[in-house]
Parts: sequence; C-alpha cells; structure tokens
Amino acid sequence: MRYSRILSCIPAAALLCSCGVAVGNNNFSISLKYEKQAEVGNKPDMEKGTDSFVYSFDAGSCKINGGAETAEVSSSVTVKGDTQEMDDKIADSLYFFTETKETAMHLTLCSGLSEGLDVWSFIRNGEYKDKASVSADTVLSLPESITCCEIEDGAGNIEINGFSGQAKIVTGAGAVDVKDSVLSGATEIDTGAGSISIDLAGAPAMGSMLDISTGVGEITFTLPGSLNEDTVIELNTGVGSITLDTAGHEYTVEKDEGAVLAHETEISIDGKCKIRMSTGTGDITINEPSALEE
Repeated sequence: MRYSRILSCIPAAALLCSCGVAVGNNNFSISLKYEKQAEVGNKPDMEKGTDSFVYSFDAGSCKINGGAETAEVSSSVTVKGDTQEMDDKIADSLYFFTETKETAMHLTLCSGLSEGLDVWSFIRNGEYKDKASVSADTVLSLPESITCCEIEDGAGNIEINGFSGQAKIVTGAGAVDVKDSVLSGATEIDTGAGSISIDLAGAPAMGSMLDISTGVGEITFTLPGSLNEDTVIELNTGVGSITLDTAGHEYTVEKDEGAVLAHETEISIDGKCKIRMSTGTGDITINEPSALEE
C-alpha cells in the first residue's frame, strides 16, 4: 500500500501558535509486526550567530554532510507496532522540532501525541511502552557556519563527511566513520561497541584535544600530511595491538591483557594538539599518508 503525507520541521516559535503537521511521501509495508515508513524533513531556519548543531536520538543512523549552502534535515523513519492503527497514529504525528538556545540549534524528532517529548521518550513512558518502536535514519546537511556538532545515538552508525570544527559523537553501539574532515577543539568520538575510522583532510588546529575511544572494536586513524614535533598521540588498548605506520617505518606493540598506555609512542602533526585513542578490546592502527605512498 502507498500513501502520501507531509511531516515538517517546526521551529519553536511556530509550535507555540500551531499544532499543524506538514506531510510528504510515505511507504507502508506489512510484516509479522506491522511496520510503517515515514519521510520527515525540512530546511530549518538558522538564526544569525548560530554556530552549533545538537541532535540526539535513540535508534537509527545519522549522516552529516558539511559545507552545504543551507541547513537541511531529512529522515526516513520506521515505526513498528502491535497494530496497524498504532503505527498509523504514531507515524502520522511525527515532526521535527527545532529550537535555538544561545548559539546552538537543537533538533528533536517529536510526536504530536505528546508535546515537549521526543518520540522515543513518549513511547517509552506512555501507553505504547513495549508495544511500539521507532528508528530514524537521518541525513544532516550543515553549512560552513556550523563549527560545532554534537550527535548522541543510543544505537546506530554515524558518518561524517566534509565537516570542519569541533565534534562530540557518542553512540552506545555502532560504527563511526569520519571522512574528508578537519576535527579541532575538544573533540570526542566514542562508541560502546563498534569500529571507528577517521581520515582527516587537514591537521587539527593548535590547542585541539581529540579523544577517540571504543569499548569493543578497532580504531583506524589516518594522519593528514607531514609530521612535526608538536603533537602528542597517546594510545591505549586493553586487549589488542597498536600499529604505527609513519615516515615509512612500522612499529607494533602487542598487548595481551591490561590497559597499557603507550607513553613511549609520540607522533606529531601540524599544529600543537593532542590526540588520545583507546579501545577496551580491539586494534589501533595509525597511518600517515606519505608512509603509505612509499
């Protein structure tokens, strides 16, 4: 069956005077448990001076594309419930709520059935508890004016492309993939279980602190360009190996057990900054482009 609806992104100011929900194309599919897909999206208005973006969700994936002309959000949302009526009711109520606090825009996927709550809190604490679930695969396009991005995910993969600035990326379970980006400031990337892959397009700014960790999984980090003597990289693995491939020389430290901080391993990249990587169980591999080309 195929239906059409519009689900829009509603700014905080508009929400105070309107309860309307906008609509787009949705696909419905029936399985052993009723399932409904809804497309939710819009172009949120960025207030002058907004330099940060915050988005948190319980389940799904998130892809961030930096360098866009304007901010845009699109999400493919899957609702699974005990009955068709339940799925219809939840899916028809979905909208994105945006609110600017100081210089940060906060994005929330909400249900019109319970104003003020994100859809996951609404289901978890209401009449649909243990009867329905929601998963949102979201794509965020951010302009260059956004220099700080904070994404928190209960479970799901996160991908970052072409972003420049400070980032806080946290997922309970899922892979994190950073490509063609320049990370700076107090950047944190953490997953409870999942691999992390980072390929920087440029060196972090002077004074930056990059903290990258996974409880269970591998970390692969590709350095940008040439090395110098200003940046320290600390490596910590509970169970796993540490491999450094820099300036054509490869060094491997094998650790069978215990959290061992490789203080003796110091690598430098342009600009004074510090990069810390740790994994409870898994390997850490650091590659430097010039070494790979030789």
